[in-house]
Amino acid sequence: MARYNRKEERKEVEKAINETINHEGGQAFELSERMALYQIACTTMMNNQFYQTSGEMMTQLRQLVESCGPAYTVSLAVYTRNKMNLRTISLVLLAEAARVIREGAKWDGNKPLRYYVPLILRRADEPGEFMGYWKDLMKKVNTPKAIKRGIADAMNEFSEYQLGKYDSSRKNFRMRDIIRLSHPKPKDEMQSDLFNKHLL
Repeated sequence: MARYNRKEERKEVEKAINETINHEGGQAFELSERMALYQIACTTMMNNQFYQTSGEMMTQLRQLVESCGPAYTVSLAVYTRNKMNLRTISLVLLAEAARVIREGAKWDGNKPLRYYVPLILRRADEPGEFMGYWKDLMKKVNTPKAIKRGIADAMNEFSEYQLGKYDSSRKNFRMRDIIRLSHPKPKDEMQSDLFNKHLL
């Protein structure tokens, strides 16, 4: 760290600090792209803020996802869902990561994308919530296979009570829609009967 005790280096640091201004016009530190995405994910309520509208925030989030890449974004989604207990932003991050993959970004995660989906879609209504966001985001673009398979894995973890509790005619995506989309492989005869029941 001795390099920051030299006059030339200190001038560069001071210049960087002085040139970074926050929304109130005060001096601030500029966040890296990953930290900026983390800040949005962990502090936003997905609505208008004092200094930023929800539309501006979503534009910034999408740009940051493209810059940070799908693997970091999905890892952040797992973190926000399991450590921060934030449901909505976790689904948004997963969908935005899937979007950039569809648009040509390379998946560079340690494990296949499918592995992470059940870690994010942990409640029985979340596959439907995800698909609602995906269809709004991508319109008629098909859901990626890795996401479908991940949803199928998640569906295998839900009990009869959970599937019944979160199935509602008021939803755009019913349990039968999710089952037809993902084609989950039943673990046993009891689960096969359960899935068939929701297909009726």
